[in-house]
Amino acid sequence: MPETIPGLLAAAADRDPDGVWLRTDEQQLSFAEAAGRVAAVAERLRASGVGDGDRVLVTARNTAPYLLCMLAVIAAGGIAVPVNPASAPVELAGLAGQVRPRLLVTDPTLAGLVEAAGITGVPGASADELAGPAAGSAELQVRARPDDLAVLMPTSGTTGRSKLVMQTHRAYALAGEGFPYWMGLDRDDRLMTSLPLFHLNAI
Repeated sequence: MPETIPGLLAAAADRDPDGVWLRTDEQQLSFAEAAGRVAAVAERLRASGVGDGDRVLVTARNTAPYLLCMLAVIAAGGIAVPVNPASAPVELAGLAGQVRPRLLVTDPTLAGLVEAAGITGVPGASADELAGPAAGSAELQVRARPDDLAVLMPTSGTTGRSKLVMQTHRAYALAGEGFPYWMGLDRDDRLMTSLPLFHLNAI
């Protein structure tokens, strides 16, 4: 088993290119389509200045473009920081101060939140524009190493200031290998999540 997130996606696309990777009310994506879209968005992110180890705040709505953007940040060598889109301005401002992001992936409906948080000097990008149907396709490159950080997961902050939990590629790869085994899943099973994508269990 590959021990990086883009490595797992690339391997799945090679193994079962036409298999269903994601199904939503709006669309269905195969493993090959997902890998191609993630690769294309990763190339865009690299071209815009997102480099190895750069943090990218992603207001993680439960839509395909946001999921593709999070994976693309990771595939580009960056570190995804999933953010609750219902955060209070002070929460978002505090998180931006902690991680000093290179980019904020969001959408126009959250412009008021970003403005109220007083985040300046950080370029923004629309998830729908970055990873929408016109995103194109490319070959997925594996830049990361297993022990590289993939995600900085903010805690809920119920006991004080939100803390950032470091998650490596290897941690996700091991969970991806173990979860189907623990649950007795096979290729015919489908998983449905109602959890938000900024939540540890959803990811």
